[in-house]
Amino acid sequence: MNKLSQLLSNEISYAIGWTIIHSLWQCTLIALLIAISYAFTKKVSAAIRYWINSLGLLSCFIVSGITFYLNYYDSVRIEIVSTAYITEISSSTQQAYVRTISDIINQHINQIVMVWLIGFALYMSKYLAEFFYCQHIKNSHYKNPNQQWQQLFNELKNSVGITQKIQLRLSEIVDIPCVVGHFKPVVLLPASLVLGLSIKQIEAILLHELGHVRRNDYLIGSLQTLITLLYFFNPFARWISSKMDEERENACDDIAVAVSGDPLFY
Repeated sequence: MNKLSQLLSNEISYAIGWTIIHSLWQCTLIALLIAISYAFTKKVSAAIRYWINSLGLLSCFIVSGITFYLNYYDSVRIEIVSTAYITEISSSTQQAYVRTISDIINQHINQIVMVWLIGFALYMSKYLAEFFYCQHIKNSHYKNPNQQWQQLFNELKNSVGITQKIQLRLSEIVDIPCVVGHFKPVVLLPASLVLGLSIKQIEAILLHELGHVRRNDYLIGSLQTLITLLYFFNPFARWISSKMDEERENACDDIAVAVSGDPLFY
């Protein structure tokens, strides 16, 4: 682990390692609170449940930041005490020394951090590959819709309450409708979809995608993904993120239903 010590100081490595360990029970507690909240929010809108989960994931991040801060500034004192303690024991009765869980973690803190760094780098590489692929499909193998579809799209955009300029493109690459971009959003529809569905069905799909734009889901989702990457090892943080994804789609469905006025058809 000499390479790790060259990249990170002992204090930073100690703080990261213990932040990882503490996040397991911290995110568990936050996830439990969110699960309990669902018993009292069955009748509220999906948008509210979405923000409850968003606040939960943000709380995980903030709590971990505080944990890192406290452990970083406490690490020098802990390291001095631990070194003196270990030296004293090893010089006398080493076989009688019973290591606590904390001692074991401290002994392997560099290994824990190294595994986390490798995992984070792999997941980040995957995310960046997907991000650049999305930029590729946004600008490749597409055609602009005809005047009729463009006019329909503009009318739906206005009905959702969006004043921002949005492009509609028919893609030959994507398999499902999606929105790419925040500052210059593009709604991509599979070209084959236009041929296989009725106008009313296309309207429902476009309303859902425009709901994502109105809610700024692309930007918030990107931040959500970056936070989730930090917790790739934590099933409870990932559960909170998955609930965000679920409620995001439900919230866009609610927007589509409210605008279309036909919940049964939708």
